[in-house]
Amino acid sequence: MTPPVRLHRRMFTRPVRRGLLLAALWVAGPALPQGMPESAGPAPVAPSRGWPSATVPLFTVDGAPVLWPEFSYWLKHARKALPPGADSAALVRSAVELARKRLALQAQARRLGIAPSEQDLQQMQARRDKEIRIYGGVAEYLRVVSRSYVSEQVYEDLARADLLGTRLLEQLYGADGENLPDQAFARYVQERQLVRAQVLFLRSGRASATAIATTLRSLRAELDGRPGAELVFERRVRELGEDQAATLYPDGRILGLEPKDRALHDLAAALLPGRFAEPLVTPQGVYLLQRLPLAPEHRPEAGAPTLRYLAAYSQLFGPQLDSWIAGQQVAYSEAFARLDLPALLR
Repeated sequence: MTPPVRLHRRMFTRPVRRGLLLAALWVAGPALPQGMPESAGPAPVAPSRGWPSATVPLFTVDGAPVLWPEFSYWLKHARKALPPGADSAALVRSAVELARKRLALQAQARRLGIAPSEQDLQQMQARRDKEIRIYGGVAEYLRVVSRSYVSEQVYEDLARADLLGTRLLEQLYGADGENLPDQAFARYVQERQLVRAQVLFLRSGRASATAIATTLRSLRAELDGRPGAELVFERRVRELGEDQAATLYPDGRILGLEPKDRALHDLAAALLPGRFAEPLVTPQGVYLLQRLPLAPEHRPEAGAPTLRYLAAYSQLFGPQLDSWIAGQQVAYSEAFARLDLPALLR
């Protein structure tokens, strides 16, 4: 049987590869910009003991119900994403807004006539059948799904919302975000201070970091500022590099998206395109990088959406989603008011 961690990565990748972009919709946190109206909560009543009913709506969004299984999933998600120590009010607010995002996507897709195709439904069923075979039966499959998603229904609802959101974005802004204005892409790059670089990493161990740094300084002196240096350095990275993740970055490293890359980002940002930085010595080894030009068609990693597509989400689709949420009508039920959140979150 596949180890749980590996299974989780494969099984719970959303069914459409482009849909990985829309994972951004599920990041917990303050979902509404300042000044956006909030819905009034329910009148306080005495909390009830025990788990809420799975069939009684906790609240509705424009008449669409949100039940306890989905809300429970969003609470768990928010608990992991919000800063440690966030109180129950912050968790509830985040969970409510995440549920509203899902329903906003589905409502707008329905308004524009976007629905899963027959092929989409067949692929979802084929995926389910495959996972059931991997686990040796329906019972084990449902146990694993429920461990991460509370229930299979929640998992399927999220998968459909992700698919519909992806189709919605593509209909509004193009299959690859090609309707994104150039100035919006430039703003996306500037806001995130993105830079692209080719990175050579040599691990210290058999040779000292000092010796490796000396070797890389010689390579830098050989290539820096010379015609064709980019192709030569790319070949050296393939031949000599010891970064096991290098194959994930066929377009080079897009720096600025991950906090862990801050040291490399700052080195590259200080360079003109085509130039090489001084070798960076770390406890793990030594890095040599060359800054490269950045273009909308570059991808942060193999199989990921292009930067143009990511920028279309950030600059256009995200704000559009916020505006849809602002127009929603939320009505809370007595069941919501009776949630004993401190007990449920323990």
